[in-house]
Amino acid sequence: MDKTRTAAIAAAIAAVLLTGCDSGTERTHPAPAAGTPSFPPLTTKPLAEICADLTSYWVRERLAGRGTGDYMKEGMSNAQNNIVISVMDAARKERARAGDAAAEKLITARTTSDCAAHYRNGRPTEPPWH
Repeated sequence: MDKTRTAAIAAAIAAVLLTGCDSGTERTHPAPAAGTPSFPPLTTKPLAEICADLTSYWVRERLAGRGTGDYMKEGMSNAQNNIVISVMDAARKERARAGDAAAEKLITARTTSDCAAHYRNGRPTEPPWH
């Protein structure tokens, strides 16, 4: 009797477990259409634009006293940090000379031009940590 009972319990457990299994014959989601990419491109901007966005952000944050002071924690390379330092110095002087609006224009123009020069070949012109 114990063998019969054990076999019945095992059969019941197997039935319960197999009930939730997918047979693989049904699809809950339609297959993607042919030629449709399944993921977006890795980047949608040129590296120089990404650099300009990143460096101008950190120039503004540091000038406002909200920077971390650690360029690696801020997601920048040494070269990008050098751009930030250079632009910050120029923006401080421009702010003292002509006000906030002039400093803002300088930040945008300088980070754009400095990053364009750094990525003029589509990649950094020097190793990232030099």
